[in-house]
Order: sequence, then structure tokens, then C-alpha cells
Amino acid sequence: MPITRILIDFRRWLWQARPAKYRTTPHLLRSSIQIAFLLTFMLCSKTEEAQEVPRSVDKPWIAPEKQRQSQERFSSATTGTPMDAGHTYSLAELVDLAESSNPQTRSAWESAKIRAADLRIAKSELYPALTGVMLGETDRQRLLLDTTYARQTIGLYQPTLEVSYLLLDFGGRAGRIKEARQQLLQADYAFNANHLAVFYEVAHSYLKLLEALGQRHAAELDVEDAQTVQSSIEDKLKDGLATLPNVLQARAETAQAQYTLSSVEGKVDVARGELLSTVGSSPLQPLEVEDLDSLQQPEEQGQGAQAYVERGLGQRPEIGEELAKEAEARAKVGEMRSAYFPSLSLKGEGGEGRAYAQQDLLPGVYFGPAEVWKVQLGLRWTLFDGFAREARVAEAHAEEQRARADAEQMRDQVELQIWTTFIDLRTALKQRDAAAASLHAAEVSYDATVDSLKAGLSTTLDLVSAQRNLAQARSNDVTAKTNVLEQVAKLAYRTGDLLNRPAPGKVIP
Repeated sequence: MPITRILIDFRRWLWQARPAKYRTTPHLLRSSIQIAFLLTFMLCSKTEEAQEVPRSVDKPWIAPEKQRQSQERFSSATTGTPMDAGHTYSLAELVDLAESSNPQTRSAWESAKIRAADLRIAKSELYPALTGVMLGETDRQRLLLDTTYARQTIGLYQPTLEVSYLLLDFGGRAGRIKEARQQLLQADYAFNANHLAVFYEVAHSYLKLLEALGQRHAAELDVEDAQTVQSSIEDKLKDGLATLPNVLQARAETAQAQYTLSSVEGKVDVARGELLSTVGSSPLQPLEVEDLDSLQQPEEQGQGAQAYVERGLGQRPEIGEELAKEAEARAKVGEMRSAYFPSLSLKGEGGEGRAYAQQDLLPGVYFGPAEVWKVQLGLRWTLFDGFAREARVAEAHAEEQRARADAEQMRDQVELQIWTTFIDLRTALKQRDAAAASLHAAEVSYDATVDSLKAGLSTTLDLVSAQRNLAQARSNDVTAKTNVLEQVAKLAYRTGDLLNRPAPGKVIP
């Protein structure tokens, strides 16, 4: 049964049940108002579904229909930036995609826009404020005339324009504008820091995928070599030149190589999904990237640690953000000091007024339109406020000192980060050269062992061992090459060089 019908029947029953003396028009009006209020409350309460707890402990909570509808825009598995399945993406292209679609950069951009609006709001204090006022009022009162009171009614209609302007405040407005400007500067630096972080996240995920692809290629070669060794030993078993344990060991090496290949293939898919997610796309989409060997490997570091540190101190957005915080705190000190001085303001209003007045037993009088205006010049000076101004100035000074200490701490952190990464890069370059030499030696040893086995000078165990060493050397070579590129990208991140767009086909600028 509808709620309206229930309320009408309830009201009829209530009317019939009450005594006759209450069946009057005022009581009927009051009852109708009460029922109308109750009906309105119930209808309004039905417009929003109340949040309820789960009905039982053994069943999941089911979201309301409206909540499920609001989640539809996130329910698609193909959301995000579409990827071209037939295109091979370079790091620079993926960075461009991440800049435009990563939620982190969009959020930082909106934060900067908010600070820009705050600066415009602070600057608005430099201009007068103009307000249009439409005043309409009626007033009824009793006035004492001789020995009697006369009731008087006055109606007033008065449109005016009001202007207010702060002429002088001894640095209060200037301090607030400086604070807002430094806050905008902080937001801009934070925006750059977000871009820098996104650049490095993309580069890190990109190199992680390249390493997984390189390890997969090495694992595929290892499987081929293991199968070749196994086939060779099985042939020797038929000729009576090998034993069954040798064959079983070769088969175990082949199974281990296949196991490693399966594991690496899973890592490739995971790394590809992480890279797509970092770019702002769905991990279900296809993605083709460049080969690890196609990237240019740096031969040496090129510059000393001092050059990297100086460039990092000048480019890292975190240092600029801390310096902006220090400048903001310094402006806050000036704003708080302005409270010791008076402020001079101007206020005025102008317009026209119309009025109608009438007293009992007398004819009404109409007045207007008439010019209405007022000008005020006010000087406000707080002489004593319980030492609140002293406390605010001391607080602002402490904030300035803390911001200065934070800036110095950030500088020390950046220096240590750059120095540590510089050493890691130097180590990675040495490890890469050693891994390359080890791989060359393992390849030569493997080929020599194969030839020696054919000549009857080596055993099958020697061949299995050489094949195992070759597989390890291939894996180490891929890891060492990727580690060099990773440290190069990290050093560019620590120095802020990644803020410069990388050229196509290069890891860093």
C-alpha cells in the first residue's frame, strides 16, 4: 500500500478518534501540517539508500545498485591508453605516453592549478571590492506622541553600491602574496618531481622488461645447448662410450634449463604488465619494445662525481621545493610583523532610497527617490592583544629556521644519493666488462670441450659442466648489461637529467 494512502487513512482515524472539541479548524490545520511534515520527511529519507551492515557473518556484503553503477567506468579490462600491437616502442615514446596518461602527473598538475588560483586570490587584495546591495525592509513600532502611543509603519527600498579598499597595512598583503607565490613555486617543483619519478619508473620498468627478455633469449639458447648435449651423450651411450648416469645427468640439465625458461617467460609477462601499468595502460594489452642489444651501452662514466653533484643541486626539484618553503616562511615573518602597525581602509556606499511611512489615522507619506551615500576612512590599530603577535612572530621565525634546516638536509641527501649512484655505476661498468669476458671464455670453453669430446680427450661430465658454465655466463652478461643501463638511468634521475626528454632509441638524454 502506498505511503500516502496509509497517512491519509491514519489522519482520518485520528480525526474520528479525537473528542469533538478538538475537531475545529485550527486543530485541523495543525494536524495537517504535522502529517505533511511527516510525509515530507519519509519521502526525503527514501531518496538516499541507507548504508547497512552485512546481514550475516558467512555471506559477503552486496553493494547497492547505485554503487555498482558508479563503478562501471572502472570495470572494463581495456581501460587506459591504447597500444599499437604492431609497433615497437622506444623508451622515449613510453615516457611521452606516461606523461599524458599517468594519474600521478595529472594530480600534481591540478594541485599546481589550485596554487595558481590561490595566488590570484591573494593578489585580489590589491584592488578595491565593489558590492551591489539591494535593501528592502519594513518596520512597525509604536511612538510616544504627547500622552499616547501611535503605531507607525515604514517601508524602505534602497539599492546601493558599496566599495571597500585597504589603503595601507604595512606589508600584510605583500606578505600573503609572497606566500602564495612561493606555494605556487612549490607546486610547480612538486609537479616536476612527479614527472621525474614517472620518468624513472618508466625507465626502471622498461629495463626490467628488457632484462627479462634477454634472460628469456639466454634461456632458450641454454635449452638448445642442453638438448644438444643430451643428444650427444645418448648417442655415445649407444656406442658404449657413455654410461647411463651420464645420460640421466644430461637429461636433468635439460629439464632444469626448460624449468628456467618457463620461469623467465613468466617474468617477461609480469614485467610487461608492470610497464603497461606504469605508462597508464591496461596490462592486458600487447606491447613490443626494443631489444637489449640495440641500446647503446656507455663505455665510461665521462664525468667526475663533482660535476654530477653540481648538476643535481641545480636541477633536482626537491631542492627547489625546499628553498621555496624557506622563502614562504620568510614571507610569513613579514606578514606577522605587519600586525604591529595600523591599517588604513576606505569604505563607502552610494545609491538611492525610497520609503513609504504611515501612522494610524493619518495619511501615508511617500519619500524618494533620494540620493543616499556614506564615506568612511578608518584607522585600525591593535594596541594590546595578550602578546599574541609576539607569539605569531616567534612561530614564523621558527618555521623559517626549520625550513632552512630542511633545505640543508635535502641538499646533503641529494649529494649522498648522487655519490652512491656514481659509485654503483662505476662498479656496474666493471662488472659488465668482467661478465663479457666470462661469457667469451665460457663460449670458447664450450666449443673446445665439444671438439675435445669428439676427439675422445674429454668426458661427458666435462661437456655438461661447460654447458652449465655457459648458461650461467649468459645470464650474468644480460644482468650486467641491464644493470649498467639501470645505474645510468638512476644517475640521470638523481641529477634531474631525466627532466630533459630522452631522444628516441636512448635510455637517457
